Amino acid sequence: QDLAIKFIQSNLSNVLGQRALFDEAQLLARLNHPYIAKVFDGGLHQDSVYIVMERVFGQTLDEYLSENKLEKTEKLLLFKQICQAMEHAHQHHVLHADLKPENILIDRSKRPKLLDFNLTQKVSQSSKSKHTLLTAYSKAYASPEQMAGDYLTQQSDVYSLGKILSLLFPIEKPTSDIAHITDKAIQHQIKDRY
Repeated sequence: QDLAIKFIQSNLSNVLGQRALFDEAQLLARLNHPYIAKVFDGGLHQDSVYIVMERVFGQTLDEYLSENKLEKTEKLLLFKQICQAMEHAHQHHVLHADLKPENILIDRSKRPKLLDFNLTQKVSQSSKSKHTLLTAYSKAYASPEQMAGDYLTQQSDVYSLGKILSLLFPIEKPTSDIAHITDKAIQHQIKDRY
């Protein structure tokens, strides 16, 4: 089986603590879903935390969309699969916290694989010092609360899903179902989202 080994930058280990990053990697290893890149193990090597994960051969979502003309039903199926992956993660109390096109690979079977879950999310949230608060996200897809450095919830990922949906369907009539779903998902206030 093809595997990938991802090293977490040693400066993150120093700021957040190796144990905390290792615990987060172990949490990801419990996720088992066809649309999430499988994490098999993690460990320490020369003061750096590493993760051993499934190697995915494919294109990022934005590359895939630019090179393939997809029908509406194909886009909806792709989005549904991404949502199923997120639902599985949320059922296991794991947030992605960095959902963006670059972290969604489309494999050779035309199925999505979510990867690069934000390992710093819980450690950053529990930190008392603003100096150790890390901002590992993409502004174009991050929720307002994440950009403000506030506590994240499942609705934070819902916001990012809404942004992904608008990437899939950039030109929708304001009265369409997709436009309504996108609008509700990306509401500024958490309580107004799904």
